[in-house]
Order: sequence, then C-alpha cells, then structure tokens
Amino acid sequence: MVDYISEVECFHMFRFFDRNGDGHLNFEDFLQMCLPVLDQQLRAKASQRCNYEVMKDQRLQHNVEFELSRLLEKEIHFHIKVEIEKRELE
Repeated sequence: MVDYISEVECFHMFRFFDRNGDGHLNFEDFLQMCLPVLDQQLRAKASQRCNYEVMKDQRLQHNVEFELSRLLEKEIHFHIKVEIEKRELE
C-alpha cells in the first residue's frame, strides 16, 4: 500500500525545519531533517560520507531520489503523530 502525503503536510514539515523562516531549506536545515539526531556518532559518520555535486540541470540517481522521498514521507508522518499527541494531551 502506498501512503501519500498532502502538499500541506509537506509545507508544515519544511516550515518546521526552516530555521531562518525564509521559506527555503538551506544545507544545514536539510541535514537537520535527514540525519539521525539522537545518535551523534551515527550523525557524524553519515555527514562525513563522500558526496558528489549535482548541477541544476541534473537529477539524483533514481534509487537515491526514491529513498530520500521515503525518508521525507516518514519524517512528515512522524511530525503528524507528534502534533496529534500534543493535541490529545492538551
């Protein structure tokens, strides 16, 4: 089963990670969203991996793009659950 998220849910997640409120995620915001937060050693290891430049007219490899979209979707669902729990506790 494929579980889709709405544009509004995406907007709220990006707004949550947009630290300077300019409506865009900079590289640091992106890392905060994608890298492990609780395990600092894993976060450091993941952030030190070799990377490569992707030009504006290029795309990520299909498998990388797919896994990144899955990660973002999971993150959005997590934040939705957190907001629901907050409301229930009020």
